[in-house]
Amino acid sequence: MKYGYLDICEILYYNNDNQYWEIIVSKNETQIILIEFNDFGEYNGYLFRGVKDIDGIFHSGKMLEFIRKIIDYASIPYLTLRNKNDFIEMAMENNRVLGIARKSFPSGEIENIKVLKFDNNILTYRVYSQCGILYNKICNAKINDIVLLQIDAKHQRLIEKVRKE
Repeated sequence: MKYGYLDICEILYYNNDNQYWEIIVSKNETQIILIEFNDFGEYNGYLFRGVKDIDGIFHSGKMLEFIRKIIDYASIPYLTLRNKNDFIEMAMENNRVLGIARKSFPSGEIENIKVLKFDNNILTYRVYSQCGILYNKICNAKINDIVLLQIDAKHQRLIEKVRKE
């Protein structure tokens, strides 16, 4: 099934009891790119995930109808993101905070990072604390070990305002 831009839906993920309100930007057999919203219809960034993480996609329901009515579609920034590399390049080129989750992380844990470089499918980065302080430790991750990428989420935008590098 092809999902149109601005088609808000409810997505359930395996091993997670929460429901998520998201717009499917693009989807293929292995990956999905989404625009995420909170329970108040507020925009919360773009998300890259693997399709295998999804337990169900629903296009109807009372809460979903409520979310559709309260979303300010004009406030959603249009970002051209097609794959993991696009998320990483956007973060590098625009000095943006990028959220990542790796296979080795506990389920659902996202680190907010500053991308230092991306060569030969190896991402080199430093991690931000919750209050925007950049840790000194330099980390590396293979692109295939990254299972989730997030950019322009509310907490990441706040870190961009207060970060200390």
